[in-house]
Amino acid sequence: KYVRLSPILGIRNFSNTSIVRWKDRLFSTYDAGQPYELDPVSLKTKTPVGKISEWKEVFPVLNPFLFPFIMSSAHPQIDESTDEFFTVNYGVIPGNRFLKVMRWDGQGEFKNWDVVDGMNRPIHIHQAIHEFAITEDYVVLVESAFKVEVEQFVAGGYAEKNSPTTRIIVLKRSDLTSRRREVRAKVFEIPREVVHFTADYSNPKGRIRLHIAHTGSNDPTETLTRGQKIFRSQDTISSRFEGFVSSSTDLNPIATWEIDFKQSRVRVLNMLQDHD
Repeated sequence: KYVRLSPILGIRNFSNTSIVRWKDRLFSTYDAGQPYELDPVSLKTKTPVGKISEWKEVFPVLNPFLFPFIMSSAHPQIDESTDEFFTVNYGVIPGNRFLKVMRWDGQGEFKNWDVVDGMNRPIHIHQAIHEFAITEDYVVLVESAFKVEVEQFVAGGYAEKNSPTTRIIVLKRSDLTSRRREVRAKVFEIPREVVHFTADYSNPKGRIRLHIAHTGSNDPTETLTRGQKIFRSQDTISSRFEGFVSSSTDLNPIATWEIDFKQSRVRVLNMLQDHD
């Protein structure tokens, strides 16, 4: 399962999705929990990153859990040239939707900013931010193609399809100052789904290049459940496969997209796709 809930302790943080190195420090990460720092020699857990009070919870009514439900990115970004650690904190529940960009210097508390649009309206996340990117001048948040379906807590087997397009939220790093509590961002949209990608660090003239392996027809938050049937044969799946993530059933291209932040435009520069 994507998350597991205890009515006593809270949400289980698997902390097993990515390993991040920052100089001589090591961190393990997860989408549904704060990162943990590891001892780089023994690999034993040292400490969670940030105090619980520095993170905003998805289910604030569930306080005071020892392990609250915190949504973050499984792929925090390190800028080695500025020696900064970036991540996000967001909520997807109606009535508690929010999006924060967080920056850490490795000591003390996080700095964080609420993300708003050009009209100063909060920008909400409806799916997830599994991965994002840092360029020389920008933070690039991509709304990943898997929906955090909290309804599964109360209705087993609940499933909702992902958006067939991807929102990309871009903000200027120069706006992340101590004088601000909010940071304005521009929102772009491209066709097809995205989970993983990389970005060129250099962004000449405000042009940001993203290299994306699109992921249509794939949702890692939805697993095979008891009683489901195989499409072609209509046979019921074996109990041995319960809990497995179903594989993608689409032909997915690899593409390079360019965002012109100053001109508020996005275009595809190249796309490789097998039509056969």
